[in-house]
Amino acid sequence: MVTNTTHGRLEKSRPWASPAARTAAVLTVIWAILVGVTAGFHPAFISRETLLAIAFSMAVIGVLSVGEAVVVISGGLLDLSVPASTALSALCTAVVLNHFGSWPAAIVGVACGCAVGLINGSLIVLTKINPIVVTLAVNFAGVGILNMAFGQEFPLLKSGLHDLGLNHLIGLPDITWLMLGVLFLTALGLSQTRYGRHAVAAGGGSPAAKRQGISLARVRIATFGFMGLCAGIAGVLYAAQSQLISASDTSNLLFLPITAVILSGFSLQGGRGSMLVLILGIGLLSTVPTSLIVMGLTPDWTQLAQGLLLVFAVSLDGFRIKRRLR
Repeated sequence: MVTNTTHGRLEKSRPWASPAARTAAVLTVIWAILVGVTAGFHPAFISRETLLAIAFSMAVIGVLSVGEAVVVISGGLLDLSVPASTALSALCTAVVLNHFGSWPAAIVGVACGCAVGLINGSLIVLTKINPIVVTLAVNFAGVGILNMAFGQEFPLLKSGLHDLGLNHLIGLPDITWLMLGVLFLTALGLSQTRYGRHAVAAGGGSPAAKRQGISLARVRIATFGFMGLCAGIAGVLYAAQSQLISASDTSNLLFLPITAVILSGFSLQGGRGSMLVLILGIGLLSTVPTSLIVMGLTPDWTQLAQGLLLVFAVSLDGFRIKRRLR
C-alpha cells in the first residue's frame, strides 16, 4: 500500500481508521450488495461461470487501472490516450502474430504501447501543456490514424497467444493472474524503489519534491512511459481474447480505469492511494456489466451505470479533498 497523508500517526495507531481502510470497507460493502441483489434476481449468478466472466473482464481493465493509478499518484492528473495506445498495441500484436508468432507479437505489442507513453510524457514535459489536453489530443489523432491504416476490422489467426486468453490456473484465467502480478509488482515498485518514492513525492507536492532534488521532468516521462507499458500489456491481452480487432473496439476503455482508480481512493491531487484497494475497485467495476446482463438489462444500462459511477467517483474525490483542507 502507498499513501501520503498528514495523519500518519493516526494510521499507525488505528490502521482501520486510515482513508485506505475506509475506502476498502465501502467498496467491499457496495460489491457485496451488488452481488446479493443480482443473486436475488437470478440465483444462478453465484456460479463459476460468473466468476470467470468477471475475472476475464478484470484483466484488461485492471492492467490499465494500474498504469492510470501510477499517473494519478505521481501528480500527472490523467492519461486519456488509453483507447488509442491499447488499440495500437492490439492491432500491432495482430499483424505480427499473423506472420511471426506469439512471442514476437507480444514484444512488439508491448513496445508500441511504451512508445505512445513516452511520446505523451515527452510532449507534456516539452510543451508544458496540461497532461489531459495532450493525451486527449494523442488519443483522437491515434484512433483516426489507426482507422485509416487498419480499416474497420483486422482478423487474428489462431495461435499460442489465444491459449493465454483461454487457459486457467487454480480456477482463474491466466490473464487475470498476469494482471494481479502487474498490480503487486507495481505496488512493490512504488514503495521499495527510488523511482516509486520519487513518483509519490512528486504527486504529494512539486515544490517539496524539487527541494529534495527530484527531477519532475524525468518522473513525468517515466510515469507516462509506464502507463504506455501497461497499455501495451493490455493490448496484448485484448488481442489474446479476440478474433477481430478494430481501433474503435477500445473506446469503452477510456473511463473505466479512471473510475476504478478514483473509486479506490486515489486523489487527483496526487500523492495518495493504495494499490491493494485498487483490486476492489477493479472487481466492482468488472462485476457491473455482468450483473446488469443477468438482470436482463440492455448494454445501454451498463453505459449509464458506468457514467454514474464516474460522476460519483469524481464527486467523492472532491469531497475527500475538501475534507482534508478543513
